[in-house]
Amino acid sequence: MKTIISILSNIAVAITVATMVPTSAVADTGTWKNYLAYNDITKIVTGADLVWVLASGNLYSYNPSDGSIATYDKATQLSGTTIDDIEWCSKAQRLVVLYEDYNIDFITPTGNVTNLSDYYNKSTTDDKTVNAITISGGYAYFATGFGIMKIDVAEAAIMDTYNLGLSVLDIVVDGSTLYASTTEGMYSGNTSLNLLDKANWNHYGTRSYMHLFMMDSGQLVGLNSNDNTDSENRNQAWKVSKTDDEATQIFSPWYDNAYYDGEKIVCYGRANTYFIYDDLVTYREMEFSFTGMATASDGSFWVNNDNMLATATVDTDLGAATFTSTGVRPDGPEYNLFGFMKFHNGRLYTCGGYTGSREACVQILDNDEWTVYDDSFAASLDHRFEDAFGLDIDPSDDNHLMLATRTGLYEYQDGEMINNYTIDNSPLSPVTSASGVSSSSWKNYTFVSGVLYDTDGTLWVLNSYGEGTSIFEFDGSQWTSHHSTDLTYDGYTFVYMVSPMWDSRGLMWFTNNNWTCPALICYQPSTDGLNVWTSFVNQDGSTLIAENISCVAEDTSGNIWFGTAAGPMMLAANDIYDSSSTFTQVKVPRNDGTSYADYLLDGVSITDITIDGAGRKWFATESGAYLVSADNMTQEQHFTAENSALLSNAVECIVVDGSTGEVFFGTDKGLCSYMGDATEPADEMTKDNVYAYPNPVYPGYTGLVKIVGLTTDADIKIATASGTIVAEGRSNGGMFTWDCCDKEGRRVASGVYMVMTATSEGGKGTVCKVAVVN
Repeated sequence: MKTIISILSNIAVAITVATMVPTSAVADTGTWKNYLAYNDITKIVTGADLVWVLASGNLYSYNPSDGSIATYDKATQLSGTTIDDIEWCSKAQRLVVLYEDYNIDFITPTGNVTNLSDYYNKSTTDDKTVNAITISGGYAYFATGFGIMKIDVAEAAIMDTYNLGLSVLDIVVDGSTLYASTTEGMYSGNTSLNLLDKANWNHYGTRSYMHLFMMDSGQLVGLNSNDNTDSENRNQAWKVSKTDDEATQIFSPWYDNAYYDGEKIVCYGRANTYFIYDDLVTYREMEFSFTGMATASDGSFWVNNDNMLATATVDTDLGAATFTSTGVRPDGPEYNLFGFMKFHNGRLYTCGGYTGSREACVQILDNDEWTVYDDSFAASLDHRFEDAFGLDIDPSDDNHLMLATRTGLYEYQDGEMINNYTIDNSPLSPVTSASGVSSSSWKNYTFVSGVLYDTDGTLWVLNSYGEGTSIFEFDGSQWTSHHSTDLTYDGYTFVYMVSPMWDSRGLMWFTNNNWTCPALICYQPSTDGLNVWTSFVNQDGSTLIAENISCVAEDTSGNIWFGTAAGPMMLAANDIYDSSSTFTQVKVPRNDGTSYADYLLDGVSITDITIDGAGRKWFATESGAYLVSADNMTQEQHFTAENSALLSNAVECIVVDGSTGEVFFGTDKGLCSYMGDATEPADEMTKDNVYAYPNPVYPGYTGLVKIVGLTTDADIKIATASGTIVAEGRSNGGMFTWDCCDKEGRRVASGVYMVMTATSEGGKGTVCKVAVVN
């Protein structure tokens, strides 16, 4: 009884302490989370009293009866990323989900997922493109680049594959007959025959249709949409013969997508919406347009309204739609674009990154809530708003930031763009006509490739690919040039000077991320001193062919790391002021009984580097994300899309939330995170900043308890109330994790456990408590 009272007493204290923990921090170490956009609705289907929505390549469902929204992603239950198409199978009560890589999932209304990977894994020279999915009974028919694939939806199994040797555009099923529109005309096949044999298919017409529909009246209708390559038959609806090449044009819809709801064909996605009724005589052209549309059971429509799922009714006499709900959408960013990220005062600031024509969006994550900066101003500019290289935040105002883009410098205050600096109102230099860019396009090619505030609030600006400009100092009104001819190649400033950062010595580092002259640059503002390295000789005397240098970072020992297309390199802290320095390619022993070693990540193209609280290196690459130990000798993780919930192997950038250990991966398919086991170390351990969570540990919890607020390499001992040590070890940065087991791996008994800490030198730390209830 005394033990129980003690536990309950400490639980009350523990709950009070736990309320101090950030919401995002309670996720268990090793868990994944996705931060996906659901902004661009492209398809809506209904089934099992749910509305299923394909938006921005991602999936969510809405339950009209209770207003709940469910999202589905790779971190929770799905088998892939970037969904290409969805269809509902009523008989099997499953949603058919097709990914762009041809993986296939089947989802029940309760969220259970069955995967069919046979088509994804199939190695073939045939064209695997899926042009359309047709549901008939319990089967899904895939119209592919080589023929037709028949799938049993309930069993998640491929039943038959009809290889016609040509691309099938769409399929309909009429009893025992399959009708297929192909690039070489119409085919029909009776399922009583062996349709695996192409000779049993009847080729009876030469006209192709992008979409086929079998009306309840038994009439076959073919449609050609706006993207049809046959200009003569584009934007036409046809009454199609089932036996010969006869076809009668009936209407002229201009649309992107179409579906049949049992009463009418609905064509949508362009300037107007069109209804083609069963009698093939009644035709309505509506003066409204939606990118996603589905018919509800009461005859109204599920549509997108301002990028949200909403309901609307249609007055066919007036040809107009009226919204009957304002719309819903899952929380999330607006764009799946995260080419650049930076943590500042607990917020994750992001922008799109540079690819050549990517939206220059600014999106901020703060306590699981997204703020997307307004970009409506772009429509009124006399130049494009594209390709954000990076951003930085005013040290005196978290809501004041500068965005570096291919089309100039943009200044924001409280989410609104307040200034755009171009060749008209600043000394910024564009890519000129000598490089093939005409003067009318100079504003579209004014490369502000990096921005960085110093502690005094002065902005430093990198102006790439211009003439006579490279580094600017900008105090908000006055521009000061610090250009050097050392930052030029072939008459122009380095093409892509990117990744600016301050090191612990107050030096600015950046790179030239271009094959013409790959370079690592160190700039000292106080003296205008400049070191530019364009040749990279390692400790063995070998010259590394860098090709490009994408990023630069400082480790906890003051060494400078930079990423190249051939792997990472390091400039030792004591070599920084020597322009003829030798660089280090870390050698990792093979430990196979020989004296051989391999260069760390040799030949791996590095896109970003960040250092976590434990001094470990996270490397973003085109083949996933790597975690390397602080001493560089151990590869602790290699996350890929195949072995983890990482959204894509093309990782563009990585940042770590030092307060929680959450590692964010910006990929070409969006943003995801992994809850790591290292936080930034504290300067000292006190009773106010050292705590454990979750606390109390309730029955059934199988995750790790985290002790945070620790100093570097702190000594941790966890003991019972009587003083028996059950676990001990060293902190990872500012964190130590405990699995609630003793040294023999057994679950500890219920009770209050003392977490005793000491510094790495044996100095006094502090004590906190954690309650375990089994």
